[in-house]
Amino acid sequence: MDALTQTAPERIWLNESIAKLYGTVGSDHIPTVPYIREDKAPQWKPIESAPQDGSWFWAWSLSQLAVIKVQYRQKERFWYDTNHCSREVTHWMPLPTPPASEKPGK
Repeated sequence: MDALTQTAPERIWLNESIAKLYGTVGSDHIPTVPYIREDKAPQWKPIESAPQDGSWFWAWSLSQLAVIKVQYRQKERFWYDTNHCSREVTHWMPLPTPPASEKPGK
């Protein structure tokens, strides 16, 4: 990682003035877009390291060639998606933290 990357903020919002620089204002692009530094972005991990406590997370499905939301079910010893279908998955990453205003009791 170079010195510039190390000093860059972990998360920034590219505002309209930055979007103008890239010529995206006035087009189909949203003028304010999120950016997360690559070294701070979630990374795919082997499925063997995924939580097996029933929590939900993103996974790469070989059968669907897509990212899906799954959980491990101890009783069946398999990964299940939100439609209760078993899936063959190879990698996982945690779900993002919900916005503060969406958390219960806030």
